[in-house]
Formats: sequence, C-alpha cells, structure tokens
Amino acid sequence: MKNYCHVSVIIASLITIGLHMHAQFHYTTDKRRSTMTVRGTSNVHDWEMEVRDFTCSVMLFQEPETLQIQTVRFGAKAGSIRNQSSIMNKKTHDALMTDRYPDITFQVSATEILRMNSDSFKGSLTGALRLAGETGRIIVPVSGEILSDAEIEVSGSVKLRMSNFGIRPPTAILGTLKTGDEVTVDFHMVLKREQVTHSP
Repeated sequence: MKNYCHVSVIIASLITIGLHMHAQFHYTTDKRRSTMTVRGTSNVHDWEMEVRDFTCSVMLFQEPETLQIQTVRFGAKAGSIRNQSSIMNKKTHDALMTDRYPDITFQVSATEILRMNSDSFKGSLTGALRLAGETGRIIVPVSGEILSDAEIEVSGSVKLRMSNFGIRPPTAILGTLKTGDEVTVDFHMVLKREQVTHSP
C-alpha cells in the first residue's frame, strides 16, 4: 500500500511538472510600471515625447530554454503622445491625423521563439504596425527577464521612418524647424500574468 501511495505521488508530481512546463500564459501590461517614449531629431534640437496611454497583451508558452510567443496585441492612443510643448503636441497629432486614426496597433500572429539564459531572454518579434492609417511590417528587438511566476519585464528599442507610413515629418516656425524622418521608440514594460490554460 505504501509503495502504491509513493508511486501515485510521483506520477502526480510528474503530471503537475509537465503541465507547468507546457502551460500557456496570458500576460497584460502593468500600466503603473511601464513606459514608452518616442525620440527624434530636428535641425534645431533633439526631441522626446511620451506615449501616455498604451496596453499590451501577450500569450506565450514557457519552456526551460525558450519562450514561445504565440500572440502579441499592442495598442496605443495616438493622441496620448505628448511632451511639455503644446506646439509640438499639435504638430505631432496633425501629422499622425489622430482625428481620423486615433489608434496605433502592433500585432504578432505567428509564433516567435525567444532564447532563454537562466531567467533572461532575448530575441525579436516580427509583426504588423498600423500607424496613421497605414500598415507596415516591422521587426522589434526585445530583451527581458522573468521576475517571478507572475511577472515578466521586457524592454526594447525600434527605429521607424515616418515616410514609410505616409507621414510627413512635422515642421514649425514657418518651416524653419524641421524634424527628421527617423524616430526611435523605446519601451520598458512589466507584464503581469492574468490566467493560465494548458495545451493538450
């Protein structure tokens, strides 16, 4: 009887470990601990703006040596891109046509594999960015760390050309101030686990 109980415990433990190893995790943004900025240049000075309203949802499988990213759904309100300059805010919102296209989205639909090194991971995500009514394929380098069973920290930086999305770089002061075509988006997110399902 004791042997039977021991075997049952071992089998139950192995099943539990197996389910955990192949668990599908759903994570969403912890807004209070996540930031995103847009940096650029001009013929006068460099500039930076904050993306104040954004969310990100990620579905993934966690395995010993990899994170298998199943889906990524990112969304931001174009009108929430701001800094302390009211002129810069207006020019940026006009260029992005926020009245017509209030939402910026990025989606990853195909599985992406990120390599693990202990609790750290690194790789890239390829997906569709929709900006100012135009959609383009971009590659986003990412790196991060698994903070706990319920939290993941991820950071990255990606360069974008506004002209690729039909956006004319903003100008000001009767055209004497001209911004560059290329911008850099930097992000740091803490993602919290929402629920767990298991693959068959």
